[in-house]
Amino acid sequence: HVMEIVRDVKKVLPETEIWLGGPEVSYDAKKILEREPDVRGVMRGEGELTFTELVRAYLKREELCAASLDLDHIPGITYRAESGEVVERGPQRLLSLDEIPFYYDDMAGFENRIVYYESSRGCPFSCSYCLSSIDKTVRFRSLDLVLPELQFFLDHKVLQVKFVDRTFNCKRDHTLGIWRYLVEHDNGITNFHFEVSADIFDEEELELIGKMRPGLIQLEIGVQSTNPDTIKEIHRHMDLVKLKQAVDRVYDYRNTHQHLDLIAGLPYENYESFMRSFDDVYRMRPDQLQMGFLKVLKGSYMEEQVAAYDLKYRGIPPYEVLSTKWLPYSNVIRLKGVEDMVEVYYNSGQFPATMKLLEKKFDIDGRKEFYLSTVVFQYTTAQPEKKKLQAIQEAAVQAVQENYAETPHVEAQVAMMIANQAADNDNQVSIQQVRQQLEEEYPLAAVPFDDYVEKSDVIDSAAQPVTVTPARIRRMESRSLRTANGIEVKIPTELLNAESEVEFLHADDGSISLLIKNVIL
Repeated sequence: HVMEIVRDVKKVLPETEIWLGGPEVSYDAKKILEREPDVRGVMRGEGELTFTELVRAYLKREELCAASLDLDHIPGITYRAESGEVVERGPQRLLSLDEIPFYYDDMAGFENRIVYYESSRGCPFSCSYCLSSIDKTVRFRSLDLVLPELQFFLDHKVLQVKFVDRTFNCKRDHTLGIWRYLVEHDNGITNFHFEVSADIFDEEELELIGKMRPGLIQLEIGVQSTNPDTIKEIHRHMDLVKLKQAVDRVYDYRNTHQHLDLIAGLPYENYESFMRSFDDVYRMRPDQLQMGFLKVLKGSYMEEQVAAYDLKYRGIPPYEVLSTKWLPYSNVIRLKGVEDMVEVYYNSGQFPATMKLLEKKFDIDGRKEFYLSTVVFQYTTAQPEKKKLQAIQEAAVQAVQENYAETPHVEAQVAMMIANQAADNDNQVSIQQVRQQLEEEYPLAAVPFDDYVEKSDVIDSAAQPVTVTPARIRRMESRSLRTANGIEVKIPTELLNAESEVEFLHADDGSISLLIKNVIL
């Protein structure tokens, strides 16, 4: 979306020089410039100092009425020189956080909004999916600056201040200094959100949490997985026993909202393993349980392991996982359904009685099993009839196209075949009958059809008929064709290959025209 804007801006403001920044472009800046001729340069890494120096260079050019821009002295940039050559300067120095000015000198426009605040930058850990793992250093803003700035938020009665520190409690003195100040200066309104590693809490920190006003702070705790092989592979250091003890301790205080995170799509985590991770985290009774999906970020170690993990992910930001060696796409889709269910029934807090009922252990094959592993997760594996019908259609279409490449309108022909079968059999579609029809009309497609059906993760049993709604049958009986200008024509599927009724005219430029015959006005 950003690049679309860049290209459009250049059309209406051709003299404007466009620079990009951020992690999305920092790790392959040269490739970006080679691919995007409208971009003058890229600011790599942290941008505060680099952007400042870049603005000064432009102001100096304007002041001197110079024809060219002097960029030779600015580190941290990759840019297109006047000659067209792509030049990459060395890295920018890392700023002390004390050098960065406080942004919120005026709260106008921030009323009733979340305010973001940074008291540290970087992370001491090396989780392979996170960009913070690239730079092992952690820089802290001095408490002499932090505490007055927090007081500013308290004085303005900001509803929530969300710390963006990657691991807020990685430095004990820093953590205690801020939390003690908040306890002593609490205004009874403002809530502070922290992302923490619960397994490194010490006794003093836990005791301090116990003394806080209900709602003064809330904690986001990244568990990500409880599979030991997964934790090791992603270079995450976590003591699950200590984490659980800390979460239970805070839960017993009844004063602090806890938000626990899981990530689906990590290495060595298949569907069954993720079920166990989910159950483990659910047993900790978080106020919010967030199911996230792996993002394969540019520059991360995870991106380097794409081939080793057979990792497929979306080609657009945020590069979310589609499948891995351990988790097929069908299971990713199932987990998306679980995610929606958790948001609606658990995280919303609107179904406490229902959830308590579901939390009972069920007797399955003589064993007491936790409900999520045996009822909720397995329930989501039952695919709706719509998906089964779509899988049958796709299997038939692929089989025909594979062996009858010259056959036109295969999708329409298969849809009509299935629609006719459903109409003749009380809205039921039988896979065996579809195969029989394929064998009659497209003999070479029958065996490949069997293979596609067998490989499908959606079709539970080839012997089980699929129910098709009357509305879907009606949609399958006609095909909609639309022109570039929005004119739409619906043609009965059975007439698409009837040359006496319609004819498709293929032009040399690849466009297709439709000739409709026997029109009655």
